[in-house]
Order: sequence, then C-alpha cells, then structure tokens
Amino acid sequence: MFITKSEAKKRWVNQVWEVEGHTWLYNDPNQFLGHFYHFVAESLVGFWAMHAGTLDSLITARGETTAPLPSRAIFLRCTPSDIRDSSHFNSYYMHAAFPSISLETSANWDDRVFMTRRGDKVFKFSYALLGDRSASFRGRICGSQNQRIAAEARRVVEDRTTRWWWEPIRRAVLRHANVPEDIVDMPVTSVASFDTGIELSEPKKAFPIVITYINRQGGRRCLRGEDHEVLVRELSQLVQRRGWEFHDVKAQRLTQEEQLTMAARTTVLVGVHGNGLSHLLSMAPTQLSTVIEIFGLGGFMHDYEWTARELGHKYYGIHNDTTFEHPNLPEVAVPESFQSSSIPVQGSLVARLIEKRLDEFMSLLG
Repeated sequence: MFITKSEAKKRWVNQVWEVEGHTWLYNDPNQFLGHFYHFVAESLVGFWAMHAGTLDSLITARGETTAPLPSRAIFLRCTPSDIRDSSHFNSYYMHAAFPSISLETSANWDDRVFMTRRGDKVFKFSYALLGDRSASFRGRICGSQNQRIAAEARRVVEDRTTRWWWEPIRRAVLRHANVPEDIVDMPVTSVASFDTGIELSEPKKAFPIVITYINRQGGRRCLRGEDHEVLVRELSQLVQRRGWEFHDVKAQRLTQEEQLTMAARTTVLVGVHGNGLSHLLSMAPTQLSTVIEIFGLGGFMHDYEWTARELGHKYYGIHNDTTFEHPNLPEVAVPESFQSSSIPVQGSLVARLIEKRLDEFMSLLG
C-alpha cells in the first residue's frame, strides 16, 4: 500500500522515527542467501548496480565514487545463519566493501514491527532500496531472457553508469585482503587496459599472463577423470611454451585472502559451472580478462555468462568439443548431465581457445 506524504503526516503527526542513511532491504528467501554466488554475484551485484547507478554516474576506473555507502542491510526473511555461506565470502564482501554497515535479520525486523504494532507510530527510512527475487522474475530480462535478478537493476541504470561501476567494490575487497596495490590497479596500468581517461606518469605495464583452473575434482559436478588430467597437462604445456603462469586450484584449500589474490592476478579463469567461478568478481577487467565455463553436455545457465560480461570480461562456454559465446548461446537447460561427476571436455580445445584469444589482442600491441 502506498500513501502520500500529506497522508503520512496526518496519520502519524510527530510519531515518526527516522532511520538515517541508506538501507537495503532484502526480500529473498533463505534458500538463496547462504550461497556465495547468489548472495554476492547476484544479489549484491544487483543492489550495488542500482545504488551506484542511481547516485553516481561518474565512477572512475580507480573506483572513485561519490555514492554514499549503505548504512544497513536488512534480510527480512532470514536468520543470521541463513546469510552465512561455507566459504565465508558473503560476510567478507559486505564488511570489506562497507566497513560501517550493520546487518539485520528477520528478528530485528520483527522487533520494528512489534514496536509499531498499534499503528500510532512508524519508522521512516531516509533512503530505502528493496530487492525482491520474485518481482525480478516478472521483469522482461530476468523473467524471459537470462534468469539473473541483477539484470533488471542493470537494465535500468546501464545507460547512466560508466563501465567501472563495480570497481569500488572490487578494490575495497582486494585491499582488505592485502592484495598488492599494483595488482589492484591493473585495470588502469596494464597494457591491456580499456580507455580509462586517466593520465599516467609512467608507461603501462605488461603483467604476467595467469591462467587459473578451478579444480572441482572429487565433488559433485566435475570433469571425467582422464579429461581433467588432459586439461591440466595441456594448460601446463601451453604456459611452459609461452612463458605464462598456470595454477590448478582447489579453492577450499586456500584462505579467503589467498583466493582473492589469486583471482586478482588471473587473466583467464577456467572451470566447470560452480561457485568457484564467482571469483570472476575480483578479476581485473581488461581487454584480456576471460572466463571459460565448462558445462555437462546440453546444459547451460546464464549465471556466470551474464555476470562476466557485465563486469567487463570476455566469456566462453564449452560443451566438450564445442565453444560458444554471446550472442550465440544455447538455450537454458539443466539436464541430468548438468550435475554429472564425469563431464567431458577436450583439453586441447581449451588450450587452443585461450592461446587464440590472448594472441588476438597481443598481436595488436606489436
């Protein structure tokens, strides 16, 4: 129900208790928010897109912004444990990006409801942004095209934001993880950087080419054993021949800081569809940055495809011996093979794709 300002004054007179600052209201059910991808790469991306896109159209390549940070996030339908994920990145991102933020959950919201139960007083939020998953799915893009709730927010603000809209978050999180500043600043100082509009006092640098493979072997949704071995061998041979770096990573064996440093240095991120690919959030967006996602045969979802492209990375999907990219993408499908622990892939194809992708740009540099 909506009421006018004059109706509100008449109804509550001087019994209005102002909640200052910017408040984000999450109306997601708990089944989504205990997951790194859904919490950060989906909900947080959407909230920040709308927040920053509304409040600052001039975010710079170094993440400089005039947008005020949110004061609180209220998870209307969740308990504290519901918003914590096993990787601990949900809280890591929130507190690193917004050091002064308070996180409230359903019990806190119930307290506010109880305190205003008689209807004779009200809490007024100075600025409030509401996110609702079911409402997003009634939108044209999320509902019928890509099933990404953040896409609806981006559609509204994309024409009035710079390509650097995610940089304030990326840089804040990486700095909290003590990632070296020259790595954090790669989108500006790399020879592969986009046009940033920033004048540098020193020449741009050629950073090492780093290929990172998120290894999911031994769990649900992973490669066929022999194909995993071939992929690792092909990528190892590629980097040895070209003087690049290759990292075969079991993310759960690294600290949060080690994972973020790894992602910040990564040029090409490779992996089977899964949570580890959420580290594309911390990759430096350059003309070389690339995400390669491997699916079980016939399967496809837009989760990392849409997110990668919106954050400035080139995206490729792979079905065994076939590659695809935007706008020529498969239909969304989750067949039985999607969750297979024996997903096929041709390792030589992945290696050739990476080499071709990187050489196309580097040839322009002479």
